[in-house]
Amino acid sequence: MYSHNELYERWTVNLNTKRVKSARARRVVLKTKKHAVRLWSATDIDLIPTSEEDEHPFLKKIGPDVLNESCSFELIEERLTSKNFHKKKASTLMLDQTFFAGLGNYLRSEILFDAKIHPDDRPYDLDKTEITEWANSIKNISHLAYKTGGFTVSKSLADKNKANGESKRSYRHAVFMRNKYECLDCKSRIERKWYGKRKLDYCPSCQIQRAKV
Repeated sequence: MYSHNELYERWTVNLNTKRVKSARARRVVLKTKKHAVRLWSATDIDLIPTSEEDEHPFLKKIGPDVLNESCSFELIEERLTSKNFHKKKASTLMLDQTFFAGLGNYLRSEILFDAKIHPDDRPYDLDKTEITEWANSIKNISHLAYKTGGFTVSKSLADKNKANGESKRSYRHAVFMRNKYECLDCKSRIERKWYGKRKLDYCPSCQIQRAKV
């Protein structure tokens, strides 16, 4: 089953015995003996035989999964410097599912901050060391988020920011949803850029633009 969930669809997981009330249209229900998983509001759903997955218009173009063991640091570097991607801005590249699959909006901000890459820079503008740092951040931050349920900072740092009064949507990250807060590294103020309708939070002091404007 393939579904394109855009920005407004919703998955819910409940016990089978729980009655779920929602104004949304229920599109998919998957059940086990104890639980029910429901997809609400999705507009694009396909049921595809396994043998035909590679022919699906979207799936056949999708890039490697960064969480898969077969996706090495070397492969990430190779794709960053390839002709297909090396002249794309970081802000665009991090959400391009043909580059790597599964990188979403909060990971974009967090990866670029961790690697100290300005959102308007391209791989083309960077040296070998900077490309390696970027590749490492793509892999490491994605794994950290997966293992911790969406946290991209250490538990001790999250606890510290929580104690300082930050909400969960900000204390679990380094820059995403922390615009106007102090940078955790340099104490400058985190700023926000908009690309289309997607927000990107970054530190203008740590993520200095390298490309010529």
